[in-house]
This record gives sequence, C-alpha cells and structure tokens, in this order.
Amino acid sequence: MKKKIFRDRLYNFILPLVFLEWWYVMLALIFVVLIETYIVKLFIKEKFKRLLALLIKANIITTLMGFLFQGIIRVVLGIIIYSTTDQDFVNNPVILGIFGNVGIGSKFDSAAISDIITSMIICLVVSVIIEGNMIKKDLQNTHNSTVISKSVLIANIISYLLLTPWVFYNFYRASK
Repeated sequence: MKKKIFRDRLYNFILPLVFLEWWYVMLALIFVVLIETYIVKLFIKEKFKRLLALLIKANIITTLMGFLFQGIIRVVLGIIIYSTTDQDFVNNPVILGIFGNVGIGSKFDSAAISDIITSMIICLVVSVIIEGNMIKKDLQNTHNSTVISKSVLIANIISYLLLTPWVFYNFYRASK
C-alpha cells in the first residue's frame, strides 16, 4: 500500500513546477510585486522604481527558493513519515497532501487544502526572511532596519492574504 501511494503521487512533485505552473507563477509574481512595492513604499521613503527593481529581484529569488524549500521540506517530511509509521497512507489527508502536491489529477479535497496552506506558509516565511535581508542589505545606510523588516512583513502578509483566495479559486476551478 505504501509503495502504491508513493508511486502514484510522486509525479506531482516535479511536473507542475516544470511544465504546468510557470505561466501561473509569473502572473501571480507580477501581482505580488506591485502590491508589495506599493506597501513598502508607504513605509520607506524611496523612489518607486528603485523599490520595484529591488522587489522584482527579491521576489524572483524567493519564488525559486520557495519551490526549492517546499520540495525539500515535503520530501524530508514524507520520508520521515513514510519510514517511521505504519499509518494508512490512503486515508490520511495530511500524508496525501505531503506526497501528492497539487498538480496533475489532483482533487479539491482535504489533502489539497492542507497542501496549499502548507505551501503558502512555507513561501510566506521564505519570502519575509529573504526579501527582508535583501532589502536591508541594499538600503542599510539610508533606512532603519526595523522599518524595513516591518514593511516587508506587512507587505508579504497582505500580498499572501490576497493571493491565497486566488490560488484556492484557480485550483478549485481546475479540479472540476
């Protein structure tokens, strides 16, 4: 039973990232960068173009790192759960979410919901850390580090709050 669930779901780890999701990621990236730039601009008195350039670079890096960290975290958690438990993998939505990812043939069920929420949380944390550090490094001599951290945190929380319903809606629509 373990081998079947692992084999049947493994293809969803890589295929959506490489073939199916890049147009969607780019559309979301444009939306997120514009929102975050506007919000950071409210806190930091800097030229919009400069902040936009910084946030484009930071968001491209965090998008790639988010995919990488999600994959690593999912594989590590999956291997730990897979090798240390005798649970029924077919009926456990958390395990299905870890192994399944949301991609080809996914259904809008509790496994997909846990997968999307996990993905969003991982990406939010990665974004706040990496974007905050990149912007602090670039603006360290001209702006307060605490204000930069606060602005990046607020900008990311707002952009993810706006992005999450869109992700759920598009996934729900695609799963029909």
